[in-house]
Amino acid sequence: MLTPIEQTEIKSHVYKVLGEYVNQRNYGPIWMKILFMAVLQSLVDAKVIKRPESLGGSSLGGSKFSTFVRGAQPNLFPDYEIPPNVTSLIRQTFWELFIQGVLAPGASKNPLAELEKSISPPPDVHYWTLLDAVMITPYGAKVLVDTQKRILVHDPDGFLSDFQNSSPPPDDEMMRYLKEGVLVFRHAHFLACIVLLGVASERLIDVLANNLSATLKDNDKWYNEKYKNRRISGKFDAIEGKLMEKYGPQFAQIDLKDPFQKIVKLTFEQLRRARNDIAHPQGREFTWNETNGFLHSFVQYYKIINQINAFLLTMI
Repeated sequence: MLTPIEQTEIKSHVYKVLGEYVNQRNYGPIWMKILFMAVLQSLVDAKVIKRPESLGGSSLGGSKFSTFVRGAQPNLFPDYEIPPNVTSLIRQTFWELFIQGVLAPGASKNPLAELEKSISPPPDVHYWTLLDAVMITPYGAKVLVDTQKRILVHDPDGFLSDFQNSSPPPDDEMMRYLKEGVLVFRHAHFLACIVLLGVASERLIDVLANNLSATLKDNDKWYNEKYKNRRISGKFDAIEGKLMEKYGPQFAQIDLKDPFQKIVKLTFEQLRRARNDIAHPQGREFTWNETNGFLHSFVQYYKIINQINAFLLTMI
């Protein structure tokens, strides 16, 4: 079975190959077999998988997978001597990109290219769509070329692994909302994603408050009197005040004071206000880029709070 890290690595080569087509402004039609071979070649070049013996194995100057493009396939879903779990994941990733609107079925020929050659329209057959060929959609072109190194939210396992591999481990309830948030984002339900991120943020703050309260050893007096029954903005103010009062000098020494007062506070406020905009109907809409930015910010937001939690756990 492939680990989440291995799955992320393999998927990244699917995105890389498709991104190269976008960079060349070639949006299709592209034959699936050519894409499949290009991904396998990319994985071999990056030494993620071994070159099959039929292409020369590990010897220098071996043949490329493009050798297999022409000619009949040995069976319906050939593996070409590559581990089946790898080839299955590549095919699954392509199907997911169809569902997400990144790819669309392609035409047997490019109708625009045909029209350039003749005044009369080409025969109808040239417009037939085939699942053997794909087109990269305008939406797909936007998300495949990641010039700002944005998180590959089309790889949920890779995105969530940053949280799952952290120490201390993430809160289960927070992860439940975050996973749902990523899922609805992939299907372009941006309002739902913002709401779920807001709930995940509140749960993250509650976990921080519980850990802080445990270090105070005051029989939950601060928690019950200053935190528990306040609105979320008041809860954050209570946490910030007590953290800086109790541990401000130590946070400054370990480079946590400024990140908390700047990055954490800003991200918390942005998520809170965005969620409030949705809760009070004003026709507020969120774009793909805005919502992707919230997902991106949440990673750093979580990491800083988790570092504080790790510190607080040593003080209990």
